[in-house]
Amino acid sequence: MKKRRCLVISSPYSWGGGIKTMVDEGLKILESLGYKTTLVMPSYTKESRNNEIKAKKISTPWFINFDKYPLLHHIVFGLKLKNLRQRYDIALAIVATSHTALPLALSGKRFGIWVATNYADELEAKFNSNLGDEPAKRLKNSIQWQFLEKIEKYVLRKATSILALSDYTASRLLRLEPRIKSKLSVFHPPINTDLFSPGISTKKVNGLIVNTGRINDPRKNTHLLIKSFARILKSFPQARLLLVGDKADGHLIKLIESLGLKNFVEIIPEKPREEITSYLRRAEVFVATPVQEGLGISILEAMSCGLPVVITRCGGPETIIKRSGGGIITNNNEKDFSEAVINLLLNKPLRIKMGFKGRKYIRNNLSFTSQRKRLALELNKQYAKQ
Repeated sequence: MKKRRCLVISSPYSWGGGIKTMVDEGLKILESLGYKTTLVMPSYTKESRNNEIKAKKISTPWFINFDKYPLLHHIVFGLKLKNLRQRYDIALAIVATSHTALPLALSGKRFGIWVATNYADELEAKFNSNLGDEPAKRLKNSIQWQFLEKIEKYVLRKATSILALSDYTASRLLRLEPRIKSKLSVFHPPINTDLFSPGISTKKVNGLIVNTGRINDPRKNTHLLIKSFARILKSFPQARLLLVGDKADGHLIKLIESLGLKNFVEIIPEKPREEITSYLRRAEVFVATPVQEGLGISILEAMSCGLPVVITRCGGPETIIKRSGGGIITNNNEKDFSEAVINLLLNKPLRIKMGFKGRKYIRNNLSFTSQRKRLALELNKQYAKQ
């Protein structure tokens, strides 16, 4: 029997990002369902054309700054690929924001979209972080913005089905475009609970706190985490902070040194996902201080490892943490955040209880099998009325 062909259009992604996880897990599910997949993504910069991502790269004007003129890049990408959909049985866009799915919206054919966030939230999180992001603020206030928002709504209206990465993302998309309610649902990526597992034989390191992800991204608000850790250290001198992700930029290094934390904070650059588990298993608490998250997949992976989590209010992961009882959600300030972490470090029974609840929730609700069935149902909608 001939395999059905599936076109997957993705936003560009880097190490550790949620989009990479969405794409990796999405492709695994599609292949398990018997689809022959083709991954296509835009190449917005000269550098992105040469990376190791195995996808067909479609160049937009890389000599024109994407951060300043995203509208031009999205339109060029949409026009270049609007006829590509015709060659495939189904199409799925796995994207940060809906703009990258413009080629599918222009094709006139049915398609699905799995979206992490809306554009306004992404930009506002950048310029509302401790670091701030003036380019993001200028874009939000520029003449381009009204057109970018129109494209976002247009793509959502044209989609056959819309999968929001979280309940929070779903509510934000619905607020942006109320007319999509009937075709909108929530779809979390499956978590590999065999890989991300407690590891009973791994010995915990007393006072070890861990964070995994892109620490230089303004939305992650890592500066707040560093400042909060300085407060934690005063009350819990054994504490150590492990940051697994990007190589820290100058701002973070300067902050760590200015607070006298150089000997208490360890930064480990990019690691394969298979190796991240060993760091999670050694820790006693997982921490994250984002301004905004579509979901926070690294948080769910930590929960799957049986780690209690402490996060700031950021949208995406809050519903899962509340439902599972696997962690603590605090206000976005150093005092509340540090106190929550200290309380967990001092209370081993509570850490064990929260870790157990979080692990149980992830295993029961985000398995590969259950999410495979969900995605299959959504994709089948593309065959209806054809």
